[in-house]
Amino acid sequence: MSDETSKKEEDANAVSVEPIRDAASSPRNETSQTGVALTQARRALWRGHPSPVLNPVLDPFRTFVLDPTLAIQSVLLPLLLPRSIDSIFAKGCRNVGIPILKWLYPNTVITNRNNNKNGETSMKDATKSAIFQPTIVTVRPPSDFQSAFQGAISFVVSAIADVAGILTNPKKLTGWMQALSQFNTFLESTGVGAELEEAIQKPLLAGRLLDNFKLLNDIQEQHYGNRVELAQQDDIKSRGLGFAQDIERGHRMMRFATAAYGTEMIRSAVDQNIDASEYLLDHVKAIAVHTQIPHEDIQFVYSGNENDYDAHVLHHFVALDRPNKSIILAIRGTLSLSGAIVDVQGMASEFCSGKAHKGISEMANNLWNESGTKIQQLMDQYSDYKLIITGHSLGGGTSCLLNLKLHVEQIFAPSRKIECFAFAPPPTFFSCREDPTIQARVEKAIQNTVAYLHDNDVVPFLSIKAIRRMVTLLDAVDNETELIWFWRRWRMFYEYAPIPESIITSVLAVEQDMHRGKLLAEEVDGEHNMTIPARRVIWCKHNITENRFEAYSCDPEKIARGNIFLTPDMLSDHMPEMYEDALDAVLASINER
Repeated sequence: MSDETSKKEEDANAVSVEPIRDAASSPRNETSQTGVALTQARRALWRGHPSPVLNPVLDPFRTFVLDPTLAIQSVLLPLLLPRSIDSIFAKGCRNVGIPILKWLYPNTVITNRNNNKNGETSMKDATKSAIFQPTIVTVRPPSDFQSAFQGAISFVVSAIADVAGILTNPKKLTGWMQALSQFNTFLESTGVGAELEEAIQKPLLAGRLLDNFKLLNDIQEQHYGNRVELAQQDDIKSRGLGFAQDIERGHRMMRFATAAYGTEMIRSAVDQNIDASEYLLDHVKAIAVHTQIPHEDIQFVYSGNENDYDAHVLHHFVALDRPNKSIILAIRGTLSLSGAIVDVQGMASEFCSGKAHKGISEMANNLWNESGTKIQQLMDQYSDYKLIITGHSLGGGTSCLLNLKLHVEQIFAPSRKIECFAFAPPPTFFSCREDPTIQARVEKAIQNTVAYLHDNDVVPFLSIKAIRRMVTLLDAVDNETELIWFWRRWRMFYEYAPIPESIITSVLAVEQDMHRGKLLAEEVDGEHNMTIPARRVIWCKHNITENRFEAYSCDPEKIARGNIFLTPDMLSDHMPEMYEDALDAVLASINER
């Protein structure tokens, strides 16, 4: 058989996948001259280097002002501009905007790579270098503040794109309103809405909500500061079984979970100086750089169509990890208003012979309906590879439920290994434990899942039951603070005065009553005791005294029974780059031993 014939047969058996698209692209952008011109402007922005004198000023200006502005306009203008003036805006961008950017950030051509024997560079070599050598941009690790700011910018840009989609597809708005209406109906019919109003809205209008948050947190830190130790697995042997390996593998998988968010989030998570060029704007190149896999091993990237809300599918990509013989499915977390609406739909629905988070279970089903066939084809082609599902936040919760789905429905042969690495997932599943056969499949899925929690991240504790416990404690605080004058609450807030013993006693009494089942004894319809469906949750906790991270192997059910801690960093600790930094530190600590 000739090489040519063999090549044809190999091509015929190859998996057919859709062309890779940039995460920011859309059908309207691709036909808009303005959209194309603004994308070219963003590329020009990142190709150059300002002079060393101006770099301290122009580099932050590029990161925090120019790039977000161009990103937002590249989404909005193609949607808002009439076709008749689209070409005029595009021409102005090319003739005025791009030259200004090139003047502020001039190209730096490296010509010393093609030296002649005497160490000199010929004119021919210099010309060749100028044409073919890519401009090298040194990307430096951002500070914690810069990371948080860039992550926020990424969410804002995505949210604007999400809202802009309503202008071209009112069906999406209808989907949003239906989802919010269902959630509002749940709140009203179960009485949870009244509980939230009593504990949140009433003190908010009276100007004491932040005081209540701070006082409750101070009491929790004082009396339940050892919550990590309380959540550890009981079996000491189980704690150490494969623990170091789970940290090492989680450290690698977190890169894939971050990469699923796109270029802006990847830039916020850079943890070392790297030389790169247009990868900053190219989603696929950014994934390859951040995950350290060859560009060609990224099989496909799904980045839309979120305008069709009825078939809303989270962004995701599939890649080959050849050294570990794995097919990796990485799912994006919350980075849009559509994702946030999915998050709030926490009432229970039927899933895998149990109960699951309604919004997230729908995401798991929608994703598999969209890309399941292509993943199955890849699994057939790479018959000795296992499937790894990973994601952060909403993507982590979807990963857990999709892993359950594949095991319970036996999408693949029982001999095919399927694993899940979920970062910052909310509690998503309640097993009814009725059918022994189904339960065995559920247990197998759980045994193949590891979840990760960073410091004070609040999301892994967010279930309807946990929220009801939190508002009950807040109400206990408010019953006391409503009798205290503003100036006394102000002094307690800033710790100039101690918390009155009456508030502490009230909170601890309510806590004990809830623990004994005297409060919240009856579950509301759609609540259930949701947990993270994993064999362990690795909690990376910051030891402030010694300024290092320590990792604990925790029981998912104990974490589900834990209360929400209202700390100042409960949201910032949720950011993907925070998880990467924590796992970096934990892995380095293990390697030093």
